[in-house]
Formats: sequence, C-alpha cells, structure tokens
Amino acid sequence: MIFNGPARPTFSKVMVGDEQGNALLAALMVSMLLAVLALSMSSNIMTDFSMSHDLESQKRALQTADSGNSVLKNNLLGLDLSATLQAITVVPRYINYPEPTPGTDADNYFQRNPLAPLEAMNVDFENLPSPIGTRNATGFLTPAGGVSLGSGARYFAKITDNDDGDGDLTTDVDGIILLRTLAIQRLGAGQMSTYGGTVKNSVSIIETMIEREKTFEFKAGLTLYGPCAQPAQGGSLLVGNSFDVDGYDHPDMTLADLLGGSHSHVTGGDSAGINAVYDDSGAGDGEGLRDCIYNDLTANQRDNIVGDSSDYGATPSLQDGTQAIRDDPNPDATNLFDATYVMNVIDGISAFADTTIPDGSSHSGDMGDDDNPEITYCPGDCTINGGSGAGMLIVQGRLDLTGNFDYRGLILVVGDGEFDESGTVDILGGIFVAKTIDNGDGTWSYGEPRFTLGGTSSLYFQASGIRLAYGMIPMKQLGWRQISSEIEPAF
Repeated sequence: MIFNGPARPTFSKVMVGDEQGNALLAALMVSMLLAVLALSMSSNIMTDFSMSHDLESQKRALQTADSGNSVLKNNLLGLDLSATLQAITVVPRYINYPEPTPGTDADNYFQRNPLAPLEAMNVDFENLPSPIGTRNATGFLTPAGGVSLGSGARYFAKITDNDDGDGDLTTDVDGIILLRTLAIQRLGAGQMSTYGGTVKNSVSIIETMIEREKTFEFKAGLTLYGPCAQPAQGGSLLVGNSFDVDGYDHPDMTLADLLGGSHSHVTGGDSAGINAVYDDSGAGDGEGLRDCIYNDLTANQRDNIVGDSSDYGATPSLQDGTQAIRDDPNPDATNLFDATYVMNVIDGISAFADTTIPDGSSHSGDMGDDDNPEITYCPGDCTINGGSGAGMLIVQGRLDLTGNFDYRGLILVVGDGEFDESGTVDILGGIFVAKTIDNGDGTWSYGEPRFTLGGTSSLYFQASGIRLAYGMIPMKQLGWRQISSEIEPAF
C-alpha cells in the first residue's frame, strides 16, 4: 500500500463553485433591478418632461388668448356692435366634429367659439390640410385663419350678443357683448398622431363680458344740463335768424348731402332739437331750463328749432328730457345725472386723445374724418376757427366756434360749460353743454351752463354720428373667465 500523503477533501471545491454561482446570480439580479430602475427613472423623466412641456405649452396658449383679447377690445373702438355681430365670415372646416342640437345650451356655448375646440386641438394650422367644407360664422374679429404670433402661437376671436331681452342675438341693445378668444400653441411634431397629422395643439379659451360706455348716447341735437342757462355773450341765448337746430335723426345722410340740398330724415322717434336735462324732480327737473330757452326765443326764431319730440307742439322742438333718461333702457343713461361720474369718464377719455389743444389757444385744420375719427381734447378755453373733423371733441372750459367749421360726431363742453357758436358752423351728431364745478374733494357738481347759438350755423342730430363718438371710448370689462370642459359641455 502506497501512501502519498493526506487526502485532499473534495468538498472545498464544491463550496467555491457554489459561491461563484451565487455571486453571479446575485450580480445578475442586481443588474436586472438596476436596469428596471433605470428604465423606470427614464420613463419618469420622459413623463415629467412631457408633462412639463405640455404645461408650458398650455401656459403659452393662455397668454396668447389673454394678449389677443386685450388687442381685440381696442379694435372694437369705433365699430358698430350690431353691424359687427351680423357680419359673416366664411370659415374653412377641416374635420368632422359633432355639433350640439340647435337651441340647446350646449349649442349656445358652441356658437360662441370661433372654432370647434376639437378642431383647434387637432389641426396643424402651420401646415393646413385641405378643407372638407366651410361654415358661416358671425361676429368674427380675426381672419378666418386666425392671427399668427409665430412659434406656433395663434388666436381666433369673435363676439356674440348677451341676452339683452330683445330676443335677437345679432342686434346689440345694451352695449354689452361677450368676447371669446381661442388660442392655440403648437406642440412638437411627433408627440401625438391625430387627424392625418403628427401635431397636437394646446388650446386655451377665455371669455370676457365687456360693455360700451353709453352715458353720452344723447337723443337730441343739443343737450343742456342745469337749472337754467345764461348767454355766453350779449344778452340772448339765441342770436339772429340764420341758425337751425334739426332734431330729427339723419341716419343715412352726410354733411355734404345736407349742405348740398339733399335732405331726408326719420320721423316717429323721440329725438328733440334741444333737450333740457336737470335731475331734480322736486324743482320740476329740466322744465326751468327748457322755459329759459323758450322765453329767450323771438317769434321768428321758433321754427328754426325742429325735431321729432317737443313739449311745445310742432315747433320749437324743446323738451324736458329728464324723465326720458330715467326711463331709458340704456343702463348708462342716468350716469349723466352724476357730475363726478361724467368728469371721471372724460378724464379717462382725455388720456387717449389724438390731439390736445392748449388752454387759451386757437385751432384750425382737420380733426379726423369718418374713416379715421379722432378724439380732440382742450383742457381749458379754445377757439376753433376753421377746418373739419369727425369723432369726439372735448372742451373743459369755453368753446368758441368761429370761421368755417364742419364736424360729425359729438362735442362735449364741460368745466366752465360755455359754448359760443357764431361762425359758419355745420354739425352732424350732437352737442352736450354742462357747467361742472370741482368741489375740491374729488367730487363734482352741476351749475348753470352758458351758451349762445347764432351765426350761420346748422346742427343736425344723427344717432350714428353720436355712436361713432362714444364708440371710441375704451370698453369696460365686466367679467373674465377661462373656459374648460368642466364649464361648458361643448368644449
């Protein structure tokens, strides 16, 4: 028997092999866990990135909608709201989408949108497909294809009438409308495949309720405010027999028509040649002012003042219009009784004046026209000794109209409230004269106006000319909201 030394135990080799296998298995499991964790983290990162991108895109869409809304409110200045509500824009249609049943609340909401929200979300407006048809939309304030701001941002907008009680959503009565602006922000191509394309848009819709300032919606050629009136010069309010005040409405006439001998007017309304207004029922309202004017007239001057409404029969067309203002469906009408309100509005308008005439100076030349009306403001006394204009002329002192002067729109004479018309002057629209007194505490009150109407002058009332003027006043925002599917079923 040969003995070569101690036998080597074999179990040690087995143990080493098992340990290596276990280590390899553990390493593999750890690698798999790390891979799963990496994939999970990568997925979370991509999800977070996508969510962040979507939120940023949504934020940009909202900013675009808000910016477009602000621009369009200014674009409404000077526009006839009813005509804008009725104007038809042919809008391309790119996809089939369900339309709510006519007459339902859902359809009412749907019609306020310039685009169907489904179409806004799914059409690539930077690379438009061929339209499948068209539809007629009313009240559009933007082109049918919207307004592009670059970088995939675009907005569309339209106005609709509020329920103002007349049963007609295309005719404005109270100056309140709904302005809805829909904005899109184009997402990156390839993020989502939609109707024939690879682009998805973030969509934001905001709606504002806005109101036109209609305090100055006068219904007379000349409106005076106060308990009585004093002459601006001499001893009479009305001088000579060469002036004319025509209180009938002349909706389709121009000054050139009237001065050229062509003359037609509307009858059956409630407009007067001269309206006397004073909010004091205990003292007879505007009767005292009306009687001051009537008693100043000579017999051959009475037929120089005509109109559709009068407290003295056919002529002169003079009336106390105070109660008519109280009964006016226009919610802003009675603001005229508040001198503080009137002066605050005028102060706001003056900030937007296209031309400012320095106190104590003279001015001649153009002050806008029908296509481009202007706001002209004089902070004190001024003399207009020639020229022409259209829009709104505000004088916070004494206004002397001399020379040859033609104007369409509204003239407001407040502050000192002195108006002297002694030249060859032709006005189509209306004039308001009131003495407003600064009480020194931020409030104002009314006093007695001073006016003299003479010369070779003609004053023709025109409601559309007055609308042209007060339509230039920035609109008041009554409400703002962002539209979502939770708010409206048509979203």
